[in-house]
Amino acid sequence: MAEVKRLEDYEYRIEVREVDPDTGNVLLVFSEVDGNDGFGVTVSQDFLQNLIDEGKFDEWAEAQIENRLNLLKSVRAQEERREKARKKIEALEAMLKEKRIKVPKR
Repeated sequence: MAEVKRLEDYEYRIEVREVDPDTGNVLLVFSEVDGNDGFGVTVSQDFLQNLIDEGKFDEWAEAQIENRLNLLKSVRAQEERREKARKKIEALEAMLKEKRIKVPKR
């Protein structure tokens, strides 16, 4: 089984996926370089241009990635809690799997 890449080691590429000519919104897609994750952020073209002109795009993009990683951490933590809870009832689960209950006669 391959080792799971640590979230702290994720690195993202950013591409413009769509531009809406009616609203001026731009869909940016952040793709983790090894294919472990991806997400989209929609911003206005003006906002994007201002970020770039002011040299703040990288800082903004890092904040988007940080928000995403926090979400992924919470999802992983929830999955781990569910797995631990499931392991606690493995014997009970095995017993229930073998159980057969007939419809009561009336």
